[in-house]
Amino acid sequence: MKKKSIKTILFFLGLISVLTLKSEALAMNFSIVGGVNSSNANLTASAVQTSGGTTYSSSSGSGYFFGALFTNHFSHLLSLELGIIYEHDQMGLTVANSAANMSVNLTEHFSRLQVPLVLRAHLIPSFFNVGVGGYWSTSIGNVSVDSSNQSIFTSKSTGSFFDLGLLPTDLGAIGSVQITIPLMPMFKILIEGRYLIGLRNDTNDPVNNYSSYKTNEWMIAAGPQISFF
Repeated sequence: MKKKSIKTILFFLGLISVLTLKSEALAMNFSIVGGVNSSNANLTASAVQTSGGTTYSSSSGSGYFFGALFTNHFSHLLSLELGIIYEHDQMGLTVANSAANMSVNLTEHFSRLQVPLVLRAHLIPSFFNVGVGGYWSTSIGNVSVDSSNQSIFTSKSTGSFFDLGLLPTDLGAIGSVQITIPLMPMFKILIEGRYLIGLRNDTNDPVNNYSSYKTNEWMIAAGPQISFF
């Protein structure tokens, strides 16, 4: 066997050893997090909605969230994180018709339960990591709508996602950057920024309601992290 082949085999064996090396100090983490978020929607109104020259546009709204994260380390370099997060969101929606000289600003308030799953690569073990993954979420309760012209939208001041032409669940992708700051053995402070982008069209009636509706969201989180094993 040639020396080059032997070196190649040894290199890959060494790489596999590093990736599968168990970190005894950081085998499993539990984190309590909370923070603020900013949600928006990329929407396209249907022909029925835009008849007569009516336009629809979405704007970002701020909210808050809290939850728990469970992280299992496969090695010093790789880990898998599962979370459960409660969030209260709001989004802006402007409905306008220049011919009728009408413009109504709506603010939609709603709550949902989110379950994220993120694979993390620890570029600086025990301090800095990046992650990619996905999430599933479902609405909790009704949507509350504040209107600048309550006489027009009184009937929709409170309703379900179906009343607004939307599905109550969502699926999407996550990108994350996370820092953990050691304070004492087995205890750290976690600081994280993540971006969520909806991959599914969440409209429930593309003919009469939105023909396309996908959400996106920024989340900034912080909280304590405890390490086990």
